[in-house]
Amino acid sequence: MLTPQPLPPAVAEEHLFQDWLHDLAPRTWVSYGLIALNAAVWAWMVARGVDPFHPPAELLLDWGGNAASEVQRGQVWRLLTATFVHSGIVHLVMNMLGLWAIGQTAERIYGHRVFLGIYLGSALAASALSLHFSAQKTVSVGASGAVFGLAGVVLVAVLRHRDTMPRLFGKQMLRGIGFFVVYSLAQGFLQTGVDNAAHVGGLLAGALIGCILPVRPELMKAQPQVRGRAVWAVAAVGALVVGLTALAPPAAVDFQHKYAVAAFEQAMRSFNMAMLRLGQESQLLRAGKLSPQQEDERSRSVHAPAFRQVQAELAVVRLPPGDPRNGLLQEVRLQAGWMAELQGMASVTPPGSSQPQAADPARMAALQAAIQASTQRLALLAAQGRRQR
Repeated sequence: MLTPQPLPPAVAEEHLFQDWLHDLAPRTWVSYGLIALNAAVWAWMVARGVDPFHPPAELLLDWGGNAASEVQRGQVWRLLTATFVHSGIVHLVMNMLGLWAIGQTAERIYGHRVFLGIYLGSALAASALSLHFSAQKTVSVGASGAVFGLAGVVLVAVLRHRDTMPRLFGKQMLRGIGFFVVYSLAQGFLQTGVDNAAHVGGLLAGALIGCILPVRPELMKAQPQVRGRAVWAVAAVGALVVGLTALAPPAAVDFQHKYAVAAFEQAMRSFNMAMLRLGQESQLLRAGKLSPQQEDERSRSVHAPAFRQVQAELAVVRLPPGDPRNGLLQEVRLQAGWMAELQGMASVTPPGSSQPQAADPARMAALQAAIQASTQRLALLAAQGRRQR
């Protein structure tokens, strides 16, 4: 029978320390809660029709993505919401793996509430630094800045307490997290589409917090000191976030204007296509290739839904105040609504006739008059637009 060999002292000490950390927080519920929240936001986005793999930037902005132009309009909440939005399932999974790997150690070292504060503070700092770089020209999203903050705070904790922590534990943490940080930053510099500024911002915020806050063993022995340090940590990160946000240069890209113009142009294409198809059917009717009954039925089944879709597209367009196209937008909205109502009107066919007639002739005449007047106004607006160009 083989006699079990005792573990080397360094390994035994490291195992005891790991067991002690685990006993401090058997369930790292904040880490798992944050993972669940990030996954839930992604699932909600997908349920609302967002592409699960490659969502477009305009939808990421709609869901709370970080962009300098919008933050500088006063939407500072984007600094936080952007960290719970991800640009696809791969982006989400990679960040959640990092949160799972580093978050549990950080939560056990600092405790549940302090850990949550570190995560959120790092997330805000990451978004704030991004305002100077990536968020100037792109929509920045993702939890990676917060994950880098956790990496920074654990690195500082290990370095500050390397004399009291087991040496093997310290070496493993420094090597593992150090490799993660260096490799990730290097990949960010080599690849496009990676918000390295957010990574650096989160890392710096985490390191700053780690320099101020004690780790959990000290926290359990000196509560008054800890509370004072927590106030200093909040003040330092708050000052960092406010300073970075306030000093960010004017946005290089105005995303509100960019996406509003794109939505306006798409809605106008849809409107013009709906009008073109209606005109083509009128030609088929006059040529005898379409019967009055067919034309009447298609007005409700094809053309009315098309104009209602145009209405929906126009309803979400928000051009900036003072944009010369606002007059055109309002006029097209009116005409699309009238066209949807006109094409969707009920009809009746008198006995002995093959010509369907409007069930409400007076309303039909009023709609036709309004559309005719609107068409004349649209022609004037288009002419003014050509002269302005």
